[in-house]
Amino acid sequence: MGVLVDANIYLAVILDEPEKESIIDLTQNSELIFPIVLPYEIGNALSAMFKWDRLTKLQIIECFNIYNKFPVRLVDVDIEVAI
Repeated sequence: MGVLVDANIYLAVILDEPEKESIIDLTQNSELIFPIVLPYEIGNALSAMFKWDRLTKLQIIECFNIYNKFPVRLVDVDIEVAI
């Protein structure tokens, strides 16, 4: 089954937020689907966390490396159809 997910789902897992285990349980054995902009959204969020002094540069690199291990199908979105 395909599950359309939000960048916040990935960030919660990457950053070991309290929701992490339930997210993993709910999405296990599912194909994760996200619009093709996901890597940019993750990068933007991590960059903002650096600017807010929540993460160091090393932590950002580690987080992005974790993100790159997630299986996800990135799909193009026809914005006109989506609207």
